[in-house]
Amino acid sequence: MKSEKNSLSALDQVLSVAVENGASDVHLVVDEPYLFRIGPDVVRCTDSPLTQQDVEESIRNLISEKQGRILS
Repeated sequence: MKSEKNSLSALDQVLSVAVENGASDVHLVVDEPYLFRIGPDVVRCTDSPLTQQDVEESIRNLISEKQGRILS
């Protein structure tokens, strides 16, 4: 399974592909291919794995400044 690259963050791209494919779960491990649960199957995505930087940037976009300071 391959996603189209666009201006979305790396995590947004993963979640968009998950929704497009009817995934109920997304399994993320830094520097490993991500997995989708589609029905009873777990499907490995062929895109490049998310890096630690991808995950950190995506999380920082989701949380408040105060929460970011706590995590730092």
